[in-house]
Amino acid sequence: MDNLRWGKRFPTDLKARFGVESCSAGGSIDDLSVFGFFLRSSRSYPPSTLLKIEICVEEGRIITLVGSVQWNQERKKFLFWVTKEAGMGIKIEHFLSGQEEYDNLCQQLCRTAA
Repeated sequence: MDNLRWGKRFPTDLKARFGVESCSAGGSIDDLSVFGFFLRSSRSYPPSTLLKIEICVEEGRIITLVGSVQWNQERKKFLFWVTKEAGMGIKIEHFLSGQEEYDNLCQQLCRTAA
């Protein structure tokens, strides 16, 4: 896969909920950037799908956004218990709430990585 990512990605471990109309599936965010992130989950959607995503940050705060699936990687059928490699690349389309919180998180992770 060509590396078409914009911006540096930072490792993280944040819980997330997501879905097309409601946030009914769970997952975690392994890395993120200002423009998007990898959403690890055994549930995936096809590219171009718009998802509503809730990201849980410290002290119970939630960032809510709409993101589009850029690519997905489903778990291997014979490794049904393993989800490490399963998930989706998400591009942020727009925030519903918490954009400042997200920007602050990216800045904090950038300072930590430096």
